[in-house]
Amino acid sequence: MNPLIIVTSAVETRFGIYSPDQRIEMTIATINNLRERIPNVQIAISEVSGNGLKARYEDRLMNACDYFLDFTTNHDVKYIYNNKAWYNNWDIVKNLTELSTFPKALKVLVDTGDLKDIDRVFKMSGRYLLNEKFDIDFYSTPEAKDKIIIGKRYPSQFPYEVTLLREQYMARLLSWPIEMHSDMIQYYITGCDYMKSRMQAGGYADIEHCLFYAFPKDQVLEIEEVGVYGNIAPNGAPIVN
Repeated sequence: MNPLIIVTSAVETRFGIYSPDQRIEMTIATINNLRERIPNVQIAISEVSGNGLKARYEDRLMNACDYFLDFTTNHDVKYIYNNKAWYNNWDIVKNLTELSTFPKALKVLVDTGDLKDIDRVFKMSGRYLLNEKFDIDFYSTPEAKDKIIIGKRYPSQFPYEVTLLREQYMARLLSWPIEMHSDMIQYYITGCDYMKSRMQAGGYADIEHCLFYAFPKDQVLEIEEVGVYGNIAPNGAPIVN
């Protein structure tokens, strides 16, 4: 397999307990962990720092990855991050920023020809690490190779009337075959539109709910553990998926 992993990152942000210096070190640790665990891996960083990105951080990321996708000056990122109505709302800013920019990142990789030798694309949240439950060989098996692979669905933590969905997918690590790449661009656009529609209606939906809404269930293979762990940004609580 020739895998590409897109690591989503926001090194400079006003949200969460981790400083930019801590975030950059954790993101570099993510990249090193991926190179240690996955032979022949290529790594892209999709950087969406709402505060912009200092040159010293940018240099470290560019030197550590194969492809650096810089969305720090993107109009959507700036608008979402600086919107007064959402200024202190970590959930809206983080989720809407990623849903808005990730399909753009996927398209950039197509347009630049960087996917021409890639078999499977992974999305992984920055600052997280792979553990012993991650098995790259599983993704080449007959049951998995033509599917979106993601962790098992979980019940929603929100009242139904908020999201209009009863379940969600954890999105810290997911992947799809290269043949489905164009479809994934559209699924993320659909998910972003769904989040906006719920907000306009006075409700809400985060990435986890939006992907559950957008992914066709017959194209998804849910697995018990994808093999990723780390600490969530708002309070540092440990997470294993």
